[in-house]
Amino acid sequence: MNTDFETLLKSVLVLEGTFLLRNEFATGEFKDGPYTYKKSDVWLTLYPASEQNSERASHIHFRWQELKYAQIKRPEKRTPQLQFFDKDREKAPFVFTFPSFYDWSHEASPIIENQNKFHEWVKQWGEEFQLRSDDATS
Repeated sequence: MNTDFETLLKSVLVLEGTFLLRNEFATGEFKDGPYTYKKSDVWLTLYPASEQNSERASHIHFRWQELKYAQIKRPEKRTPQLQFFDKDREKAPFVFTFPSFYDWSHEASPIIENQNKFHEWVKQWGEEFQLRSDDATS
């Protein structure tokens, strides 16, 4: 599917999964959503929706224009992810993990509601995305 980054981000924000921002040195996990964002020509800031000021809570800044494509990855025995890639990396620097498929406090019993939400999302959106660079600022 050909879409823009902001449209794809909005489609997963409502699902309240986990965001990962990673590089060769570290991985940051953001899982206490719901989240919202603000965007400039260069930076996107992801932060808790309960905050009026993005700088008053844990948040991440990243260069959204560098992300050129995204695709669903389905790690074995784990919850699927929407991984965003730039043109140079084999490992996605920005990742959205869908709401957990498993209740790990109850012997990894399946969470059917979350699995159904994921399948409905994929049915509507697809699994591979070319991210257009004509994304307008909000």
